[in-house]
Amino acid sequence: MLLVITFLIGLYTCTTVTAVDSIDGALLAAELRKVKEGIGVNYLQDKFNNFPYETKSDTGNQLLQRIQSSLDVSLTQLNKVLTDVKDKIVSVNTDTDSSSLPRCCDIPDDQLTYIPKFQTKVDVRSACVTTSPIVMDNLKYPTDQISATMKNNYDLNKNVLWQHYSTTEGVSVIYPATNWENCQNFDPRYTSSYASAASPTNKDVVLVIDTSSSMKQPSGITAKTKMVIVKEAANNVIQTLKPNDRVGLVSFDKEAKTPSMPSTSHSCYENDLAFATKENTDELKQHIFTLNTGTTGDSNYEKALLAAFNYFHSSNDTLDNDNRVKVILFITDGKSTLGRDPVLVISEENAKLQNKISIFTYLIGQDQDAQIQLTKMANQDLSIGPKSVGHFEDFNQNNQKLLSTKLATFYMHLPTSSQSDQSTFTVPYVDRFSKVGLITSLCRPVNVISFHGVMCTDVKISELLTEVEYFSEDEYSYAFMIDGLGRVLMHPLLPNAAFVKSTEDPVLVDIGVLEREVDAQSVIESMKSGGMGKKTLTKFFTKPRGKLVNDGSRDDSLTAYFYWGSIPQSNLSLCVVLVDESYSEIDESQFQLSDVDLQNVFMYHNRSLLKDSFSDCKFYSRRVTSDRSSVKFSQSAFQNPFQYLDRDETAEDVTNYGNYLTRQKLTNPGFKSTLRSAVWATYEAEQYWKSHPARFVSWRYIGTKAGMIRIYPGVSLQKPYDHEKRAW
Repeated sequence: MLLVITFLIGLYTCTTVTAVDSIDGALLAAELRKVKEGIGVNYLQDKFNNFPYETKSDTGNQLLQRIQSSLDVSLTQLNKVLTDVKDKIVSVNTDTDSSSLPRCCDIPDDQLTYIPKFQTKVDVRSACVTTSPIVMDNLKYPTDQISATMKNNYDLNKNVLWQHYSTTEGVSVIYPATNWENCQNFDPRYTSSYASAASPTNKDVVLVIDTSSSMKQPSGITAKTKMVIVKEAANNVIQTLKPNDRVGLVSFDKEAKTPSMPSTSHSCYENDLAFATKENTDELKQHIFTLNTGTTGDSNYEKALLAAFNYFHSSNDTLDNDNRVKVILFITDGKSTLGRDPVLVISEENAKLQNKISIFTYLIGQDQDAQIQLTKMANQDLSIGPKSVGHFEDFNQNNQKLLSTKLATFYMHLPTSSQSDQSTFTVPYVDRFSKVGLITSLCRPVNVISFHGVMCTDVKISELLTEVEYFSEDEYSYAFMIDGLGRVLMHPLLPNAAFVKSTEDPVLVDIGVLEREVDAQSVIESMKSGGMGKKTLTKFFTKPRGKLVNDGSRDDSLTAYFYWGSIPQSNLSLCVVLVDESYSEIDESQFQLSDVDLQNVFMYHNRSLLKDSFSDCKFYSRRVTSDRSSVKFSQSAFQNPFQYLDRDETAEDVTNYGNYLTRQKLTNPGFKSTLRSAVWATYEAEQYWKSHPARFVSWRYIGTKAGMIRIYPGVSLQKPYDHEKRAW
């Protein structure tokens, strides 16, 4: 791999400029030449030009297959985690009335230990348990034995993050145990990860909410009106939807309304189904909470249904509609008092859509006329020919607390063909426990006689896609990954997924925004359909000249080679982009280094881990040594970058680094093949800097694409510091 070298200097001389005319360009140029000489640019460039190099050539197909294979192995290991827990639940085949596992809400802080991988305090010895605030009588818990299974999974596979099993009754077992401040209000059944595993088929859902004056009446829940519990239930439905699902909203009394400006930010919500992305669901949930009951007790079901069916008529139907479930969730507290017979309206409107729309009706109360009418609506009694299965449910004063759960799990009444035993990935979201970093959940349903719950394991996006994130064969090469709808999971132009916070919106960008060449569109369409291939096209590469805001960028037009293919066991596709299929790396076997130099080639930047005899001094208020330069690695130096990021380094680690880099031992502690030669090569910089003192230079750095930086005088840097992410 080619080494890309950059130097950073700091000047500590000050000159007062009294007038622009007094600036001497020739004098300034002379001073800059001194700086250049002081940091040894020409000298080191000559040295690097004369190092022994070997040319390597990995074809695009070879690189693509290597990354595909690596991801396939990772997915197989993650699926085994799910299968192990599922098998334990099925083999025990007995739920219990209580659990001996600690409550996640009540674990004392002194029983927890901070572990960098989880970015919070946990207890890896055990799982913990939470229960929904809305539970049935005679609540049952899954077997406690799954805690030991989860611990064994973690011990055997460090890629695994959180593991959680959630039951149909709202019990959740979470490993490792942690004190979760929000667990009193947590119901796993209201999460998209649970819903997408229980019913992975993509859905189009229209919520129809009665806002007539009778909804002001008290519900069966203390201090809450019927309107309040319906709002809560509707929001929980929206929360369970995955971004591939679409949603619409109708409120009605004697008239029907849909979300429109200015109560929403965009007019599209008025007539079109919206994909359930975070931005859209946040907007619709906010709109639901602004709904108020009307002044009249009239309810016009006809207008409400026409508005609901209009979403299906007017929405863009370029999607694969044959494989999408379409459902209207109709929530009211009484019968229709205005308009035509709603059963006839359903028959007429659904016939225009080949009777593909299921009607689910929910009654708050026990009005007998309403029960009869809503049952006929769900059964579509007047419809002719095959029709989609519907569902009716009513809630008396005593069981209205269950409305949220029943409505949010509406998918349980969809045809069983929409369920699957296969594992599915959720869309990336911010880790709810540590509140830092994008993760995805791999989930699968668990059946014990009937549907019992959902088992998930979380994995960091940046860890799962390590091979993609750190792929780089030369200055211009890169890789990216998208899902079946063209949304980007990993691309060098996106922010680092490991550092996205819960306060930020993890927007899913369409790949067309980042890959704008017209010729690239055929590549993207092939990737979305799971195809594979190779294509050559002219591409503009935008490169910053320094700090983008201050220094701008340059556009290089180059011939690029696109190689793409699907990832097994997923709906993901990968593309590798190359400009040159050959590249050069320093030939370590031909590198000449004396025994003395070999012993002095490495001093780790964090000197607090190992004692040394180097003299110290204070420089810019920092502890430094002028005896040696210090070496720091970034995560890209390692074959597994999270070997470095997810754990605290120890004295043993630094000793192993040194033994390998100085050839005292052959065991590689996990570095990539280019790292050791980069450390050796940059030692030339230390020798030059020590023999050429320069009073006008403060720090002298050399950073390489191999993932290491050498700095003189030797100083400690923060662990997250990554020179390749810096503007210089």
